[in-house]
Amino acid sequence: MPHRTVYRKDKTTTKMRIVFDASSSEAEHGSLNEFLSPGDNLLSNLVSILLRFRSKRIAMTADIEKAFLQIAIDESDRDTHRFLWYVKMPSINEQLPNIVEMHDISVDLVKTIETIASLKPTKQSVMKALARIYDPLGIIAPFTVRLKILLQNIWKVKYEWDAPLNDEMCYEFEAWRNELKILRHFKISRCLCHAEKSFIEIHIFADASPKAYGVVAYLRTVANGIVLNKFICSKNRVSPITKSGNDELSLPKLELTAAVIAVRLKAFLSGSLELQIDKYYLWSDSTITLNWIMGCGNKIKPYVTTRVKEILKLTNIYEWKYCDGKSNPADFLTRGCTAKNLFNNELWKNGPSWLSAKQIHSASNKSMNDILLTFSDLNENIVNQSESFETINKYSNIKKVLRVTAYIMKFISNMQTQKSHRTVQKTSKINDVKNLSAQEIAEAEKLLVKLEQRRYFPEEASYLKNGKILPTTSKLLCLNPTIDDGVIRLSCRISDKDYDKSLTKPAILPKLSRLSRLLIIEAHTVTLHGGVNVVLAYIRKKYWIIQGRQLIKNIVGQCIVCKRIRCKSANEQWSVLPTERITTARPFKTTGIDFAGPLYIKIERENYQEKVYINLFTCVAIRAIHLELVRPKFCIKI
Repeated sequence: MPHRTVYRKDKTTTKMRIVFDASSSEAEHGSLNEFLSPGDNLLSNLVSILLRFRSKRIAMTADIEKAFLQIAIDESDRDTHRFLWYVKMPSINEQLPNIVEMHDISVDLVKTIETIASLKPTKQSVMKALARIYDPLGIIAPFTVRLKILLQNIWKVKYEWDAPLNDEMCYEFEAWRNELKILRHFKISRCLCHAEKSFIEIHIFADASPKAYGVVAYLRTVANGIVLNKFICSKNRVSPITKSGNDELSLPKLELTAAVIAVRLKAFLSGSLELQIDKYYLWSDSTITLNWIMGCGNKIKPYVTTRVKEILKLTNIYEWKYCDGKSNPADFLTRGCTAKNLFNNELWKNGPSWLSAKQIHSASNKSMNDILLTFSDLNENIVNQSESFETINKYSNIKKVLRVTAYIMKFISNMQTQKSHRTVQKTSKINDVKNLSAQEIAEAEKLLVKLEQRRYFPEEASYLKNGKILPTTSKLLCLNPTIDDGVIRLSCRISDKDYDKSLTKPAILPKLSRLSRLLIIEAHTVTLHGGVNVVLAYIRKKYWIIQGRQLIKNIVGQCIVCKRIRCKSANEQWSVLPTERITTARPFKTTGIDFAGPLYIKIERENYQEKVYINLFTCVAIRAIHLELVRPKFCIKI
């Protein structure tokens, strides 16, 4: 078996030891590791041990020198068989060992600084320096991530192991090595929970950048009106790259990956900390990630779907909150920071300042105020977006679109109102919700018209709003449009005093608008499937759809009810029925067979789609049917 010697001059007992390569094998022969059963991992996770060591105010550690007394003893006799081990038995006059007071913990960097001081700036030296720092809790992770990013950049350039680095990389490595001395005295609090009876929360922050992504966890305790925040641990990784050195994932996907690491850290902490955790909070400054977790978005790719499933499996959507990027301590894990900035960084040591308040008034509330705009802001901001309102595309009934939009506007208005003046209605059933008023429905319809007009006529809306004349290339020039309360309307010679405004000045809608189609479908239904002229007259009471007659012809021509009513009756000559069709017999005595498909079914456990067919059996006499689902491998190819 291949082996080599390893010399350690710093060891006092065994300076040389032999290392065997049990994974090596010859041709057509297995290695020793292939024939050995690994068995269960009986070693405890070191990070879990450190977290348990930090859980309480008093920590105890012990070791069994020789396991001679591994014998079951009656519980009443166990107190008389307890032993304390000492290397040397203390004499009568000698004082017993004192209890060690350890209020802080830190990363041991003394030997690391001595080792890397003489290293030359090469690829091997950078990797060796990174491996020398043992920081399982990620206490100085914002500083070490700089070296991880540097090492990834070295791999992109494809340097040899002992090849000297370029000037920029050499300067970066030298700066990092010189700053390492500052962190020799960098410490964090050891004890996580001082009071026995306290309300305990865990806050996990996630963030990502094009260079790296990471998470950091804090423990927040509230006891006797005193709030304390303690750093627990952190995890970070550099962003994955392709073989060519390009970025493999976009920034939203990296943010989602950081969220996955956050939920895994939550599961790990819940099993490692011997504390009763009352509440968990997970924070992210990515609204795209939070929308994915909340189930928003269409045509989500498999990469996102798989990770969202894992997130929802381990967490509740109500545990996820939004925080501002400036107050997110995980940002240091993605970009790195200097040792000087890390040494006195309270945001990294204790988390955001609002976390120390008795009641958390976080950036999530601030973001809600930013999202919940006033109706004037809706008119000025939302309607200026080029994308269509999502509610219109989700439903095929204009009444349902209007009601959903009205409820959304009602919710926004209620959230903007002070809590004491809100109209709160406690209901247990959806049918008990208070009905919408006609004015609320009208406001929703007005908002949808504005959205569609700003989407298809943004230039005309801007000209009319500023009181300018439309350009000659505008499609609306011949309609002599005016703008009234943000709605573009057709102007005519009839006065508003004698008739309703919607009749004298109908709102202009584009032909390609989804709203126009829904309004025509509703008008066609209300007029009892009337013809083109009837529907057009009904529509023009409130709206003027550009090229409306053509659009109505298209929609009426696709109406299934109209096709059935106006279709021609069949005039083909029938044939004589076979004897089996008119003779009484037992079911399926004479059977017709046919296949339908293919269809695609989704296998949840294996997460893929499989093509299947439907095997249809029809009884000729009584027309009974029987269906079977058939896989392609069981079908006979003809």
